[in-house]
Amino acid sequence: MKVSLAMSAGFCGGVRSAVRRVYNEARKGKIYTLGSVIHNRRVTEGLAGLGVRVARTAADVPVGSRVAIRSHGVPPRVYEDLRKRGVDIIDCTCPFVAGIQRLAREASVSGKTVIVAGDASHPEVIGIIGWAGRAVVFGSADEARASDLSDVGECVLLAQSTLRHGTYAEIAEVLSARGVAVECRETICGATRARQDEAARLSAECGAMVVLGDADSSNARKLAEVCAERSDRVFFGEDIWQALSGIREWAAVCRPDIIGITAGASTPPAIIKEAVRLMSEFENPNGQGAEDSGAPDVEIAQASVDVVPEAEFEQMLNESLVTLHTGDYIRGTVISVTPTGEVSVNIGFKSDGLIQRSEFSDDPNKNPADYVKPGDEIDVFVIRVNDGEGNVLLSKKRVDSQKSLDEFEAAVAEKSVFTGKVVDAVKGGLIAVINEVRAFVPSSQIAGRYVEDTRAYVGQELDFNILEVDKSKRRVIAGRRELARRQAAEKKELVFNALDIGAVVTGKVSRIADFGAFVDLGGVDGLIHISELGWNRVKHVSDALSEGDEVTATVININRDKEKISLSLRTEENNPWYSAVERYPVGSIVEGKVVRLVPFGAFIEFPDGIDGLVHISQIAEHRIEKPEDELELGQFVRVQVTNVDVEKKKLSLSKKLADRAIADAEREAYDAERESEYESEEFCVNPQDSENEA
Repeated sequence: MKVSLAMSAGFCGGVRSAVRRVYNEARKGKIYTLGSVIHNRRVTEGLAGLGVRVARTAADVPVGSRVAIRSHGVPPRVYEDLRKRGVDIIDCTCPFVAGIQRLAREASVSGKTVIVAGDASHPEVIGIIGWAGRAVVFGSADEARASDLSDVGECVLLAQSTLRHGTYAEIAEVLSARGVAVECRETICGATRARQDEAARLSAECGAMVVLGDADSSNARKLAEVCAERSDRVFFGEDIWQALSGIREWAAVCRPDIIGITAGASTPPAIIKEAVRLMSEFENPNGQGAEDSGAPDVEIAQASVDVVPEAEFEQMLNESLVTLHTGDYIRGTVISVTPTGEVSVNIGFKSDGLIQRSEFSDDPNKNPADYVKPGDEIDVFVIRVNDGEGNVLLSKKRVDSQKSLDEFEAAVAEKSVFTGKVVDAVKGGLIAVINEVRAFVPSSQIAGRYVEDTRAYVGQELDFNILEVDKSKRRVIAGRRELARRQAAEKKELVFNALDIGAVVTGKVSRIADFGAFVDLGGVDGLIHISELGWNRVKHVSDALSEGDEVTATVININRDKEKISLSLRTEENNPWYSAVERYPVGSIVEGKVVRLVPFGAFIEFPDGIDGLVHISQIAEHRIEKPEDELELGQFVRVQVTNVDVEKKKLSLSKKLADRAIADAEREAYDAERESEYESEEFCVNPQDSENEA
């Protein structure tokens, strides 16, 4: 018979830390615990042998004494009561549970109702609701379905850390279906969930399951429930002896090929080792069955473990711990991630490990909370076993970088491509983080051409080749010149293959020159000549465009041999010459601005961008030597249209004729005004008056 032990069986980080701390404090003198520090008879008896006393309430703790808060945590009022009594508090609250308490407090501060999915009588749940204002506890979906939720308002749904995921999901579904405005924060401990998932897998694969744990342990009871859903042969007990007779009886009949063993978070390693040893004796090498295997008698064995000497108890605790040295590479389980980015890790040592944010990644913008969560297993490097405050300083980035350095060595010859993020611009180049390794990128290797401002690359994610690796100095040199040139060539080919004359394209102005503007079309630049910026005359390119402007232009020429693309902002739709005949009929008088003076005349520009020529002979009635004698740049003048040539886009104008026509019109208006004045009564002669005078 094969015995399969769950990898996650036994002490979790919070329990291990609490037991070890109480044990160490007990060696210093008398100490109380507020409730049993752990749900395991053998451990509590061992602690009692060291003088540890259990107090049921804060009032039972003598004034001026010392008390340990167990890993389940307590409400804030308990801290207040103990401090008023002058009690020295040793807080062993599990960091994960403390995180749930913090969420409950934050929800209450924001005016939300806290709903806890869990056992209302469990110490952990009692502690959590103590940190909340308004709180409701549901142990099942049926309880949530039957409750009056009319006045709960906006809610936050938390979970007892040892709750089964399925129960939480069912309660969340009921609340949602009933229209409750609920924010789901599933606070089931990652290590607990991993333990339950492993128990589910083992119970489906094995002929029978042994679950070791105290009947009062919520964690252990839920493991038994998970196993019972997949196996009809589940044996649950505080240790192997509580279930031994049942297992022997069944094994004698069915002889399973595999028996699985898992254990709750409060089960010490000595009990697990004892179970594995005893189960392995069910079928000895000589082929004897379980009924005649020579396994020790139940009653005798149980009598031998009723008393736990201090030496054995200390050995039992030490079996759950590892020996550490600076420079070790080990595996641990994430306990918590603080808002400042520090990661607490259970490494099986007497103290938990701490990864400071600077040792998580070389990328300062990387938030550890986005990459790891409680319950995740990670590889770490031991920087220092004791930082002076009892913490084990760890590094994740050193593990990641060591793996990457090995990979980089092979990548140099293979010219493999890696994606990295540029984090700094330094003298001579850039610093990029590639697979958690800081690499130097020389200026000559940044792009396919010279880069003047390297700071523009900071924050960008780019592809790199590894050019050089020195593992002893942890030095990596990377570059992307060849990559950039190859990528640019590929982009150019794609762009040129996709373009035709007349195509309308969109791009961003990348550079301004005296003769035009260059537009990035996605890997290749097109040129808008100054003459193609519009139908009206543009004196300076910067008057029409700026770097970074997004423009839509028309392709007017493609030279694939020289890799040149000519663009234009002119379109037939916005061509003012289309309606020039209607807007500038021959004989009409219009006003424009003098924009250019040449020896043979003056160019007049109109608001729509069309300009026309006033020949020198048409500037004035009298002969002039040069246009400047009569006109100035920027002057507004009225001219008469004498000819419109739409095909050649020419407009012939005359200031002389306009002046003459304007003068004639003014004269006619004056004469008409005078004539109307003489026709008035004041200037009329009455024929009758004349006769009388005669």
